[in-house]
Amino acid sequence: MPKLKFLFHLKNKYCIVLVLALFPFSSYSFDLSGNNLPYFYAISDSNLNKVKIKENLIHSALYGSNAIRIQAALTLAELVFKDSGDYRIVSEVCSSLLDDGLTESALLEHLLESYYLMEDYRSLVSAVSKYAASQTSSGTVIESSQEIEYYSFLAELYEDNNSAADDFRELLVRNPASEFIVDAYRHIQEFEVELPFSTVLLVEFKIQLFNREYVSAGRTMIQLLNIQKETLIDTLDNGFIVDNVILTPVIFDEMYRIANISGKGFKFLTFIEEFLILPSLAGYEPGEVYTYEFIAGLYETAGYLKRRKGNFADASDLFIKGLPFVTGRKHEKMLWYWYNSLLRYSPEKAAGQIGLLTDKWTDPDYFSDVLTELATFFVQQGQWTVIRELLDVIQVSGPDESISKYAYLTARAGMESYINISKKEITRLMALSYESGFGIASGLYYRILSGNYLKIFDIRELPWMFNKSINRYPIPVYPGMEGSEELVFGWLEYKQPMEAYNYLMNNSFSDNSLVRRTALKLSESGEFAASIRLLSRYSRIDGFNLNKSDLELIYPDAYKSEIFKISEKEKLKWYVFTALVREESHFQRDVRSSAGAIGLSQLMPATAADVAERLRVANYDLKDAAINLEFGGWYLGNLIRRTDILCDALFAYNGGLTRVRRWREEYTDLSDDLFLEAVPFKETSQYGRKLLVSSVIYGYLYEGISSNEIINLFYRN
Repeated sequence: MPKLKFLFHLKNKYCIVLVLALFPFSSYSFDLSGNNLPYFYAISDSNLNKVKIKENLIHSALYGSNAIRIQAALTLAELVFKDSGDYRIVSEVCSSLLDDGLTESALLEHLLESYYLMEDYRSLVSAVSKYAASQTSSGTVIESSQEIEYYSFLAELYEDNNSAADDFRELLVRNPASEFIVDAYRHIQEFEVELPFSTVLLVEFKIQLFNREYVSAGRTMIQLLNIQKETLIDTLDNGFIVDNVILTPVIFDEMYRIANISGKGFKFLTFIEEFLILPSLAGYEPGEVYTYEFIAGLYETAGYLKRRKGNFADASDLFIKGLPFVTGRKHEKMLWYWYNSLLRYSPEKAAGQIGLLTDKWTDPDYFSDVLTELATFFVQQGQWTVIRELLDVIQVSGPDESISKYAYLTARAGMESYINISKKEITRLMALSYESGFGIASGLYYRILSGNYLKIFDIRELPWMFNKSINRYPIPVYPGMEGSEELVFGWLEYKQPMEAYNYLMNNSFSDNSLVRRTALKLSESGEFAASIRLLSRYSRIDGFNLNKSDLELIYPDAYKSEIFKISEKEKLKWYVFTALVREESHFQRDVRSSAGAIGLSQLMPATAADVAERLRVANYDLKDAAINLEFGGWYLGNLIRRTDILCDALFAYNGGLTRVRRWREEYTDLSDDLFLEAVPFKETSQYGRKLLVSSVIYGYLYEGISSNEIINLFYRN
């Protein structure tokens, strides 16, 4: 037997202990235990060969703390699969962890994959029976995944293929088109399993989707819908409850995705509308014969298709009819689509239904964006009384950001004499706006403006900027797995801050000191975006109270020397330009947006080419920090010179100068802050809010500048 195979024959752990006891582990400090150290050596020591790396990973996977055991096993599996190595190592390590009660689904995925790659189907069958959907003594169940369902199907196929046709159909309706589906069909063909015609069509549809043959997929879906229609009619005619449906949430989603591309959207919609009326034709209510999941899928997909055609009135009607058949997050989603469709059809009708919306929502924050759209419409129309009436409804249970917004707008309407309210009422509304301003980003916008009006803060003190109840709707923190703190600590000690970041973002963590240390390490290594996102997320957790050091990481003065130099040259306020770069790119030099904007100041190639010509720069790279900042600074300075208004220049940076000029002509009577509320591009108006907040925080943090000074820089009146 080869030496490597002998070393890793994990059936006898005592042999492994003896061998691994001879490892030349160096001395260590801090709080990392000896059994955990090999994992960190494996991921950080570039001088180790692959054999030694595997040895270290196996040791920590077998004998480390639980959180580190999992990471070591997953890293080992990735290494082995990448090199097409000895899959037996992976199977024995993963089964060892699963036997010890660790229920990470990735462990089971790797275990099943290793048996499959070894063509050890007997062990695959045994592992599925032993671990898939198994429950530990603590009641924890391994969470299923598409990979686990796929390997479970193969296990059933190899164990007893008498039910293979039904099992395969279940795999198809529960999982989206993927390589797993294609491979499962290959096995079905190898076993010569006879499939019903509907299942053959369904797998054809999935394979066509996987191969991006959308027109063919559309034609196949029409055939499937015809079969579904016949099934529904036959079942209802016989007086039975319908439980044999092809249209599951996964299939509905895939159907909608190809509706336009395939050119079959209208036909899809016609079928769905027929399915909705079939029960009444047979003398039933849909809820008597259809499952709630099926009814919800019909209403939801029909609503989506109507929206896509621009028929928002019918779409809103479909969504509200489907609402009784959904719960939880699906309820909030369908309620949002109802209200958003109603808003697009008739903002006046949406305003009239605000009471119904507030009665039905369970998560008000989910609806802050549609309430923002509603406010924009009535600001554009100058219907300030309606905004005041909407505030009366939402201030009881609405989203904090929306309450802050509507209270500020109502107060400003009074100040501009658009509505008749007393100065005392204006002050009350400003106080309501201030107290409702939660968050650390755009949610602070109205808090800053109303606080400036009230003159109730001192720039030398931090608390005025952030509401003490910033975590009113906190992210829950779950008990950490044994060894979690050591895992994060080790990543930081061994210069793997992005590993710590990914772990902390996916597992709400209770050790605030390690969260802060991770953010600091990320910032020091130039990963500003990750540092910003990490602390921004944890600011919503109970007990995580932001301090000045946290703010300096969330709002770092990255590229300080370059930004100062360019700001001085272009006569910009450095904190405004820094705020722009932060909001544009989070200081990521290589980032490219979906629209094609590049680099720190997110310049479009055409814009950059024009700037380069004006600056007489022949060759340039927009991923070069100095060049990108130079071009972005010149472009912003040029916009300020052409508009003479900072807020308009910033709007133009995002939405284009021509549009801003057109908007100004349309809303010429509005003051600058209210003009922002009328800007029809949501992205541009939100961009303006973020930049004011960031500018105020940068000015406060690094120079002690009052918010009043910065607000007056942004807005003339």
